[in-house]
Amino acid sequence: MTSPATEKLSVTCPHCHHRVNTDPVGAYDVFIDEIGEPIKYSLLKCPVCKHPMLTYQWYNEMANFDGWTGSQWQEPSVQYPELYRQFGSEVPLGVRNCFGEANTCFQSKAYTACAIMCRKTLEGVGKEFMPEGRNLYGIIEQLKDDGTIDTKIYEWATALRESGNTAVHDIESNITKEDAQDILGFTEAFIDYTLVLSKRFDEFMNRRSQ
Repeated sequence: MTSPATEKLSVTCPHCHHRVNTDPVGAYDVFIDEIGEPIKYSLLKCPVCKHPMLTYQWYNEMANFDGWTGSQWQEPSVQYPELYRQFGSEVPLGVRNCFGEANTCFQSKAYTACAIMCRKTLEGVGKEFMPEGRNLYGIIEQLKDDGTIDTKIYEWATALRESGNTAVHDIESNITKEDAQDILGFTEAFIDYTLVLSKRFDEFMNRRSQ
């Protein structure tokens, strides 16, 4: 349903890349049956460059608890124009949030922080398969050994882990813009391969066998 467009949302403008308190134009709430949660879409205008953007916000489950005084909605994400790949509900919220924060770091030119958040994203994906996994190295090795990832994806994951470790522990490390961009790309591919395409392929094969 439509909602009053009264709330100023703080986002990074995908056009001029300024962090702004947007001018609201319109809003629409919709309930997604597949995930059992409402989503709020907002049409906004950047007060700096005057260009439009479309954002979405997931429902904040904390709003269901008595005494909660925070927002009913989580932090907004820009859907159009797309700043980065927006994964759907097939990817757990924690992984989506980590990947989104990695991209926010990149947009803010915080490239070392971007590498660290990509490593955290990788760990979040690994925990989906091995909740009791103690460290990222062991998780990646096990994913390779049990066939969840192939040799190439294993190499990508290892490179991401090592880049993240360097960013965390080496005070003199220098993650360049080009490195951060590649790290983001490989992280996106890892999410796609493990959580999106593998499941889609299994569903495809199940349909064919019926």
